[in-house]
Amino acid sequence: MRAKVLVLSAIGLSVLGLPLAGCGSSEEVAQEAKAPSGPRLVLQASDTADWQDVSAEIATVDQAQVMARIPGILTSLSVHEGDMVRKGQAIGRIVDSQLGPQAAAAQAQMAQAQSELKRVKFLHDNGVYADARLEQAQAAAAASRAQYAAATAVAGQGAVVAPA
Repeated sequence: MRAKVLVLSAIGLSVLGLPLAGCGSSEEVAQEAKAPSGPRLVLQASDTADWQDVSAEIATVDQAQVMARIPGILTSLSVHEGDMVRKGQAIGRIVDSQLGPQAAAAQAQMAQAQSELKRVKFLHDNGVYADARLEQAQAAAAASRAQYAAATAVAGQGAVVAPA
């Protein structure tokens, strides 16, 4: 059995070795090196500029950027291109569509808190409610007045003024 394996291995190696036998030869093939045709280029070292990316912002001296305090839609613009403006001059108005309903809701809450305070005060004066309930209603009325004042103050920030 071992002899068969050795014989088969020898046959397999000889079969695999046949294609490789034709690759080599003892004779050298002489080839002449030909120079390529065409113009001749000469390379030499030279100094070049080292360009690098940088970020920058260009601004003019006689123009300024205007930013609004609230988001919204520019509804009016009182200046035109080339007009001279002075610092603090109102040049436009921005309106936020959300501010109107927010101010109206704050006003309604304030009115409700005021009427609740009036009712609690009447009942407190007649001995129905304790002092703690009256203080609670007074605090709610004060908070609703502050909310309404804040909502109207934010709506007033829609004015666009010239920065310079």
